Amino acid sequence: MFGLLGKGISHSLSKRVHEALNEDMTYHLYETYDLKTFLTSVSFKGLNVTHPYKQDIIKYLDVLDDTAQKTGVVNTVKKENGILTGYNTDYLALKKTLSKQLPKDLNVSIGILGNGATMSSTKHALLDIGRRNFKVYARDPNDDEYDIQSIDYKTEVLINTTPVGMYPNNEALLDLPYHALSSLRVMIDMIYNPLRTMFLLEGQNRGVKVYNGLALLVEQAALTQHIVLGHQPFIGDYVKQLENTLWNTCLIGMPFSGKTHYGRKLETEFNRKFFDIDREIEINQNMQIETMFKQKGETYFRQIEKQILKKHAKAHGQIISTGGGVVEQRDLMPLLKQNSIIIYLDLDPTLINPNKMTNRPLTKSLEAWRQLSEKREHLYQAYADIVIKKDTLDEDVMLRRIKEAMHAYFNHQRT
Repeated sequence: MFGLLGKGISHSLSKRVHEALNEDMTYHLYETYDLKTFLTSVSFKGLNVTHPYKQDIIKYLDVLDDTAQKTGVVNTVKKENGILTGYNTDYLALKKTLSKQLPKDLNVSIGILGNGATMSSTKHALLDIGRRNFKVYARDPNDDEYDIQSIDYKTEVLINTTPVGMYPNNEALLDLPYHALSSLRVMIDMIYNPLRTMFLLEGQNRGVKVYNGLALLVEQAALTQHIVLGHQPFIGDYVKQLENTLWNTCLIGMPFSGKTHYGRKLETEFNRKFFDIDREIEINQNMQIETMFKQKGETYFRQIEKQILKKHAKAHGQIISTGGGVVEQRDLMPLLKQNSIIIYLDLDPTLINPNKMTNRPLTKSLEAWRQLSEKREHLYQAYADIVIKKDTLDEDVMLRRIKEAMHAYFNHQRT
């Protein structure tokens, strides 16, 4: 038997990744609060080990290979003839991923955030690839580390090795003076769920190159299989494929822009589940939105909208159509951006049929629509990853524009 050992790991993608890299494998998720009993009572051939056991497990092992001895961390265990051997495939994978993600200048200044097991793997990986200009920052620093609030403003690369911002605590953000870090060029987060943590969104909003932990997850999975099974899987472009399946596609825009219509089209095109948030609200409240506005008011509607969107924002692989006013919920939009590519359908108002405006609570006339559009336009533009001008009623043209823009966006993100 082969699998992942830890706590709170139901959200892990490890099973999906390992079984994709090896179709003959069945990979299990093991949660335990008694590490010693698990290791002596459960039959297994190999284990990946995650939080909180990457260091605690060492005292129960018979042998540590060089990677585990160097870092003092074990994330892979192989059992052979009753002998438990510990390895650190995170460290090996980090050497590969960081070599690709860091600027070529070996003297670039790097800040490592956190001082747990992942920091140790990261620090040794950096040293092995010739990167020595780094400091470790933590909330409770050791003698050779620095307080996280004293981060050098000239730091060019930040690497987050803490679990802050990881699912289900998606809204958490490391307390850093982001506004003062004007020299930042790259931000790396070891977290892959969500795809863009609040930490990475801070960087993206400042034009910084950002990387999540998905490539690291896949690299270490392949290395683990090589150690435990003697087979080195071919990764190829699997990381890109996996990320494509995880991103949500979220449509924003004014009423009548076609968010629901093209959401359904994309559901068929990409074989993904489509969710119309306005319809989800009506089902949840057992009343139409226009009635809800009349009886309970817009504030109540926005509260329900937020509850339902938060649930979808934390999930993956969906097509989502939002209400036109979602962009005014400024605390909600960053959460939505974590797992979603936001597409703004920018509607030319000359395409609106005034006779169909009677059932919209905030846009019952073309003039009301224009006034609301002027109020929201800068928000649509600010939150959008992709802007599609809707200046035609030709569905094929619009669908082609959306698909081509998505393709171009993903290709650009990978260069």
